[in-house]
Amino acid sequence: MKKTSDEICLGIFRVVVSDQAGGRCEVCGAQEGDPHHIYSRENKSVRYDAQYNGIWLCNAHHRWAEKLGAKGLILFLVNTRKRTDEWAAELTRRKNKIVKFNDAFRAEWKARLLDHLREVA
Repeated sequence: MKKTSDEICLGIFRVVVSDQAGGRCEVCGAQEGDPHHIYSRENKSVRYDAQYNGIWLCNAHHRWAEKLGAKGLILFLVNTRKRTDEWAAELTRRKNKIVKFNDAFRAEWKARLLDHLREVA
C-alpha cells in the first residue's frame, strides 16, 4: 500500500479550508489568502482538521493571527460570532486528544477531507 504523505494531506486541507470560506478571508472578506491552522501544525491531533482547526485568512490577517496566538484567535472568533462556543469547546477537546501520527492516521484524514470535497461538489 502506498504511503500517504503529509504534503498531500496539507494540500487537501488547503482546498477544504478555502472551500469552506468561499476563498475569502474570514475576517475581512478579501479575495486572497491562505489557510491558517488555529492550533499550530505541530499539534498532530488537529493538523488536518479543516472543520475545526482551519481558517482562511488574507496575508495581513494571517500575520495578525500568528501574533494573536491560538487562544486569542479563538476568543476573537467566538466574540465576533464567526464561531460558536460549542465550536471552541470541540476544538479544544480535539486538540487535547492523543493520536498516533502515522501513515494510517494520515490516510484516515485524507479520506475524510476527500469525502468532504465530494459532499460539497
